[in-house]
Parts: sequence; C-alpha cells; structure tokens
Amino acid sequence: YGNVVEIDHGNGITAKYCGLNGEPCVKVGEKVDTSTQLGAIDVIPCESVEQRHLHLEFYKNGKPVSPMSYIEH
Repeated sequence: YGNVVEIDHGNGITAKYCGLNGEPCVKVGEKVDTSTQLGAIDVIPCESVEQRHLHLEFYKNGKPVSPMSYIEH
C-alpha cells in the first residue's frame, strides 16, 4: 500500500492512511491532531490502475471496521 502512517486514536481504535507519496510528514511517536498533514497521496502500487487516492483502514481492537463509523459527517 505504499507509504503508510498508522495513528492510534485511543480506545482500541487505530487507522492506517495508505498510499502516501515519499516520506510521511510525521515521525513515529509524534502527536497529531486534525490540522496535522500526514503526507501527500500518490498512486498505490497494488492499485496502480486507479488514480491517486487515499486508502484508509480503521481497526477496533485489531479487527477491521468501517471508517464511516468513526468519521464525523
């Protein structure tokens, strides 16, 4: 999935932001908030027939869950 940033949101929730171009803009252990740029999107190698996009995965206690359950609309 290219370069990936994994964020621990607490309460067993983690998110993986995949398909980032080059080095991520954050370092391991750095605290982030909603204004923090994680990186820039790029073509994801295993999805190269698609246009650039963010591949987003959410997990609750290590099990995949829908990101829509945790993103404010």
